[in-house]
Amino acid sequence: MHGPPAAHALPFRLKLAWAAGSLGTVTQLYLVNLLLLFFLTRFAGLAPALAGAIIFAGRLYDVFADPAMGAISDRTVSRMGRRRPWMLAGALLSGLSCVALFTVPVGLGHSGAVAWAIGAVALYFTGYTMFNIPYLSMPAEMTDDYDERTRIMSYRVAFVSVAGILGLSLAPLLVKTFGGAREAYASMSMVMAIVITAPMLVAVAGTRDAPQTAHRASSEGLAAWIRSAMANAPFLLLVGIKFLHLLALSSVSATLIFFVVDLLGRDQGTVALFGLVSSVATMLALPLWVKAAVRFSKPLALMWAVILQAAITLTWLAATPAEPPAIFVLRSAALGLASAGVILMGQALLPDAIGYDRARTGLNREGIFAALYSLAEKSAFAAGPLVIGLVLSFAGYEADSDERGALHIGMAIVPALAYLASIPLIVAYRRLELRMRKAA
Repeated sequence: MHGPPAAHALPFRLKLAWAAGSLGTVTQLYLVNLLLLFFLTRFAGLAPALAGAIIFAGRLYDVFADPAMGAISDRTVSRMGRRRPWMLAGALLSGLSCVALFTVPVGLGHSGAVAWAIGAVALYFTGYTMFNIPYLSMPAEMTDDYDERTRIMSYRVAFVSVAGILGLSLAPLLVKTFGGAREAYASMSMVMAIVITAPMLVAVAGTRDAPQTAHRASSEGLAAWIRSAMANAPFLLLVGIKFLHLLALSSVSATLIFFVVDLLGRDQGTVALFGLVSSVATMLALPLWVKAAVRFSKPLALMWAVILQAAITLTWLAATPAEPPAIFVLRSAALGLASAGVILMGQALLPDAIGYDRARTGLNREGIFAALYSLAEKSAFAAGPLVIGLVLSFAGYEADSDERGALHIGMAIVPALAYLASIPLIVAYRRLELRMRKAA
């Protein structure tokens, strides 16, 4: 289906099929941030700082790969449309590289293990890029309706919540079920490869008749497109907001397993409990945040969610091994409730910013904006393990030590500061949105 974006409600089937793709992409991010640093340090013999640097270095090429993928996607002409051929290829590569990521062969030696880890991480994120950039381009093509975009993204956030269960709960549970040793991670990765690939293929198949815009030829090259895109003030503010929020999330996810096992003195099943409770709370809270966005505006709803999230995150400073399980569950549920608003509003503002560019320039370059947005996501998720790895190394942290300060920094202080730092950007976005609406 070609032509301009729809201005009416999209079919439930279409929204559901498109949103399912997030189950794969977000599971990919959770899996790396939750387990890879732990796996590389405990079972592959790498120092925390080196392991964090590998995760970070494996994504540096995204500075070039993401915009290139966005431009290629924008200019692709095929029977499957501009987006879906790349989504299909990305889905397959993501599953295969997931297995490679957690099967560093024994006997490679230190240098060999480092090389294997870097190569597997690069392939893993290449698959992610090939799927996610075209995927994120689609909502701005499917509808021009302000509130319908929020509803579309609420479907996506529901699947993001399920991905939280799978990434934070299923993966650690599988490791525990398979014995918890090095081989358990290899077995876990085979199951998770299916979990990642299957919903991506559902999105490819289910969006075959989605409304889409056609490529409009332009004499501008990629560099000119990016410079022009950077003149989109709402988008720049959104990128800053999203980076800070995902930096907070990646800091927590990279610290969580250390915090639970080494500070709280509980097994990895408690990580699964956190993922389950917080993700269910997120799904249950979504309708409330959708209503808040429609009634008060997306930026205002986002600001309330951020303040709530920062306040609850700081309560990790009071967590101890003697804390009753009920408090842990209650905190997990409260974080899930606030996360629903943070994630949903951040996602729902993206197609609005892309729509602003279309109205301003007359060009259909959704892929470029999706690429720059995804680059901010990846940078934040890469920075989290790097920061936490450096903090743990500089603090001389060891599994059997009594040092708790480093874990509290990663679990409470860094994320809370990142959330609070985004508030001035949200306020600026809100003022800009009001001016744009008055001008319209």
